[in-house]
Amino acid sequence: MTRPGAQRTARLALLLSLLFASLAARGGDRIFHRPLVEDAYYYFQIARHAVAGHGITADGEHLTNGFQPLFFGVCFGAFKVAPDDTWAIRLIILFLALVQAGSALLFGRFAAKAFGEREGATEWVAALTYAGSMFLFWQHQNGLETGLVLLLLLAVGLAFARTDPAQPRSALALGVLCGLLVLARIDTGILVVLLAGSLLLARGAGSLLNRVLTSGAVGVLSTLVSLPWWLYNVVYFGSFVPTSGRAQQAFALEPTRVQAAVHAVAMAASPFIYPFGAPSWAMAAAVLVVPVLAVLVLASGAGRAWRGGLPHGEPARWARRYIQLLLVFGLLLAVWYCASSWAAHFYRRYVAALSIPGALLLSAAVLVLRERIRWGAKGLPFLLIAPGLGLLLLMWFAPERIVRSGFFNQLDLVRAWVPEGERVAAFQSGTLGFFQPAVVNLDGKVNAQALAHRGRMATYLEAQHVQWLCDVPSMFIFGFGATPEALGWKRVASAGDFTLYRRF
Repeated sequence: MTRPGAQRTARLALLLSLLFASLAARGGDRIFHRPLVEDAYYYFQIARHAVAGHGITADGEHLTNGFQPLFFGVCFGAFKVAPDDTWAIRLIILFLALVQAGSALLFGRFAAKAFGEREGATEWVAALTYAGSMFLFWQHQNGLETGLVLLLLLAVGLAFARTDPAQPRSALALGVLCGLLVLARIDTGILVVLLAGSLLLARGAGSLLNRVLTSGAVGVLSTLVSLPWWLYNVVYFGSFVPTSGRAQQAFALEPTRVQAAVHAVAMAASPFIYPFGAPSWAMAAAVLVVPVLAVLVLASGAGRAWRGGLPHGEPARWARRYIQLLLVFGLLLAVWYCASSWAAHFYRRYVAALSIPGALLLSAAVLVLRERIRWGAKGLPFLLIAPGLGLLLLMWFAPERIVRSGFFNQLDLVRAWVPEGERVAAFQSGTLGFFQPAVVNLDGKVNAQALAHRGRMATYLEAQHVQWLCDVPSMFIFGFGATPEALGWKRVASAGDFTLYRRF
């Protein structure tokens, strides 16, 4: 607590933790709705079955690997100690809130490492920038592993800044953290390769042998820490990639995917705001106004003077190199998922790592303005937290129709029409499978058998003796390649976007 501004940062940590943790105290059905998303309920299903002794399964029957293991461990612990499902979800939301507050503080520390203390202002100004981000609020509170990944990305960044390529021992902490990062989300293995390569190619930073050992330590330790997960995937499912990833894999170059990828990159690069609605070129351009203004501030005379005061020590230079590697990593993911995944609605989550450089850019611009504008010295930084607090209040006090997840329409249909004990199928079965027994997942995210029967879904449902199916009509066509009526399914009822079908 001897750093400039450390006491202020400590008070900020307590305040942020309390604010975000309040989401866990919401009552009634609101606790089950936004900001939790559909796929979060896959984690909850698997964790509940694991605690009940059914194994690692989403439906109580079929083994699955359609999840990321580190966050699954958190969910398992919550369901293990909680007296019921509601309290388990409360504990998970509390964990997510603490991760968000902790990430804001680590972000502040990383910014101070890269930019210098700046009279004690850098750390807490950057922490406020992160905590007030609308984009990062959604990524941390969505009930998935994204927030944990962001926390570990920041921890890895701090460890990378302290790693000396000339001293292999300095890479031990980085290697372990990289292994945990891979367990949090396996596509971060790309970043681990970039980090190891950067250490290896750091000319003038020790002998070649030491650089090889340092780089090797990161690679070996990260592999050892994550090895159980790789073995589980290969031994039981015959692939390194979990079914959740393979279920959405479809290589194609489509204009709509490119548009969605550009939109996702723009959102992550400008995490201060969050445009709701469908991706579009116009929205992507509008969102980029904030980072463009930040660049102009840093390019101004005041910005150039501010940049002239950046620290030149090794930790600061390595921290700024990590920012460059994050940019490369995030853009590589954008290209990869644009080419390989049809799930364009998830692109913004996949490239969330880009929000760290984006928030750093905004933090730097705020620090420049704070030094130049008299009123900005006190008022401007606190304006940064307003968007995040606005979303927090929205989750508390907005009408239920705004907060309520649309997937509960699917659940209501099944409860109203499907006789007790009969099985029902759905491609999107996260929320439905958590609240309703005997649900068969069809998209393959958590059901390897369904994934193996892709293209032969009618045969699979006949073998499973399933007479009911509830999903949006477009998913039926996606899975079966024909309209429901052409295959003998009849519409029973609809609610919202969802339609319930029965095969007679």
